[in-house]
Amino acid sequence: MSDGIVAFEPVAAQQESCPPMEEPRPRGWVAWTETPIIGLLLILIALFLVFSLTAPTFLTFRNMAILAGSISMIGIVAAAMTLVIIGGNLDLSVAATIALTSMVVANLLVGLQWGELASVGAGILVGLIVGVLNGLLVARLGINSVIATLATYSIARWGAYLLGTKGRSIPLGYAEERPFFDSIGQGNLFGVPVPFLIMVVILTAIWFFLAHTRFGREFLAVGGNPLAALLTGISVRRYTFFAFTLTGLCSGICGVIFASRLAGGYPGGAMGWELDIITAVFLGGTSLTGGQGSILGTFLGVVIIGTLRNGMALLGIDITAQNIATGSVLLLAMLYDRLRRGGAEL
Repeated sequence: MSDGIVAFEPVAAQQESCPPMEEPRPRGWVAWTETPIIGLLLILIALFLVFSLTAPTFLTFRNMAILAGSISMIGIVAAAMTLVIIGGNLDLSVAATIALTSMVVANLLVGLQWGELASVGAGILVGLIVGVLNGLLVARLGINSVIATLATYSIARWGAYLLGTKGRSIPLGYAEERPFFDSIGQGNLFGVPVPFLIMVVILTAIWFFLAHTRFGREFLAVGGNPLAALLTGISVRRYTFFAFTLTGLCSGICGVIFASRLAGGYPGGAMGWELDIITAVFLGGTSLTGGQGSILGTFLGVVIIGTLRNGMALLGIDITAQNIATGSVLLLAMLYDRLRRGGAEL
């Protein structure tokens, strides 16, 4: 009996002394895809090198200020769009909402002679209303997000067209009595464009929401597995409604900046911006299947798309070719997402 015990103790000791097995570290493509931020930084550095060598004015302070201002409007909406896509949805109405907001603000300032604060507030409210409508259609009525937001896209474009009297733009001019409104899109603070600072604040707020709040963590769970989230008592509808509402709000803010920056309302404004916004989000690592996303990645995606368009414009490449390039980046981003989820199996 004692012999059995003596024989058993060394075995138990050996088992206890064995360190726990570590998971093998990913190598090759799998390791690369688990750190997409590094890849985005390398792409951005490559673009800067190419355009600095081919376009003499690319690295000038003036062009960098233009680039910062132009990416700001895309970045503001892309930050909120990240939440929509994390939830497994898409919002195609954002560009039309921007145009509609710019027309509302221009009409109030010029046509009805409203004050700056009231006009800005009304413009943001319009974007919020569109977001709420999208949220109700998708979260409450269960309509597919692509179909629902295509419908609101058409409604918003139609509204912008009517406000412009059969599609005419409403120029604001540059008036000294509108210093606050003009500074929203054209102002600088310590040499940094105000729209860029607004974008940084919104990106930071959404990043903090996802990373450091219970609501944000539950939001990621909803996108990753809606059924499991529902079974644990999490309201999937509430999170979906929140994402679309926030995107509408950010589109309204972007529309105000757009009207201020271009000094007018344009019913055909922001045409095709939804392509840049969605491409930036996917390029930044947010998965089409939902449940995974990065605000930092979205920011880098916005900078890459903005840099690509800016550099091509400086080289005299027309807008059609720019759209083709952006569409190609979107296809590559989708392939990247597929490879990342498939890992080494592909």
